[in-house]
Amino acid sequence: MFNILLVDDNPDLRDVFQLVLEEQGYRVLTASNGKEGLNTAIAHLPDAILTDWHMPEADGWELCRQVRGHPVLASVPIAVISARHPPARKQALWTLFLQKPVNVETLKLSAARLLAGRLPRTSARPFQSSPAPTRWQPVLSKCWP
Repeated sequence: MFNILLVDDNPDLRDVFQLVLEEQGYRVLTASNGKEGLNTAIAHLPDAILTDWHMPEADGWELCRQVRGHPVLASVPIAVISARHPPARKQALWTLFLQKPVNVETLKLSAARLLAGRLPRTSARPFQSSPAPTRWQPVLSKCWP
């Protein structure tokens, strides 16, 4: 299952987007501003981030900048959602740009595009604390009297 972080200061829009994404089988984490979004991203390491551009405390640009500068989060794909076009010189900070209003199909396709080629966390092998057995290890048998 993929984890998507949804960051938007509009609670109604955030709830609708969350519902649509959860219906697609994604686990959705939410935050109401860029500062909260960054803290959530660091704590939960999402597979993708969808963020509004204009928000209080820390806007979408600041969130993108912080994510790209974080060693663990730098490769996480980001979609920026805005009613206005962001400055062209900052485009390297995100993967996709979505113009508001965003319809349901566009949201679904954009989430799928962000996650294309990424492996869901459930397919990753868990950490093994003991070494794997080898063919050189003795095999105990109860065939002997």
